Amino acid sequence: MSDIEAWMTVFKGLWTAIGSFIAATAAAFIGRLAWHTKQVQKKLRRFWSKHLPLELIVAVFMGYVGAGLAAYFDLPDSVKPGFIASLSYLGPPMLERWADRILAKLTK
Repeated sequence: MSDIEAWMTVFKGLWTAIGSFIAATAAAFIGRLAWHTKQVQKKLRRFWSKHLPLELIVAVFMGYVGAGLAAYFDLPDSVKPGFIASLSYLGPPMLERWADRILAKLTK
């Protein structure tokens, strides 16, 4: 393998990773935006508030978590965005309850 082919392989892998990160973050952002909009409709917060930038941070976090779980469960590529968006909509409190249940079962 020549040096050019080796670099092309590296760049192809890098672009694949960047594309996966962008897709996971976009799906997670859509899920968090749906949750934020639901809070606005319930009049629990205003749309343009200090909470909106915080939702971006949560979306990136949930994108990583969702992508990791999707890889763990070996979900097909067509299902991953929906899985990540759903997980992001449910948010970190759902992950905490889920982890508590698993730990409670393991410690019995």
